[in-house]
Amino acid sequence: LTRGDVSSVMDGKRLVFNQPILEKIVSRFEESVNNQLMRQEALVNYEIDEYDERFLRHLALGYTKEQITNLRGMPFGVKSLEKRQNELIQKLFPNGNGGVGINATRLVVRAIELRILDIDNLKPDEE
Repeated sequence: LTRGDVSSVMDGKRLVFNQPILEKIVSRFEESVNNQLMRQEALVNYEIDEYDERFLRHLALGYTKEQITNLRGMPFGVKSLEKRQNELIQKLFPNGNGGVGINATRLVVRAIELRILDIDNLKPDEE
């Protein structure tokens, strides 16, 4: 960069990015927005509330139901979580699963497929 280039950038008159880099940045931004939109639509379409999302996210992280009940702000016992899990199975697998049983792992995979969970942002709640 020349002194004039730097001055133009500092004055806001010119961008530093070359076209291929700018295209990649815009492409990633569009992808991010689309993923966020699909997630919001999935939450609405499948009637997923905050507790369902937290439950699924912690199952995806390998927490047991007992560990999930001990999370701050999670007002459910193990039996209630099992009931919620069955309700989620009915929501996410409306036609069943071809007669095959659906365990927590399959439920989490389906939530990721439907973009209810963002696989790149699976983080536990702060305890």
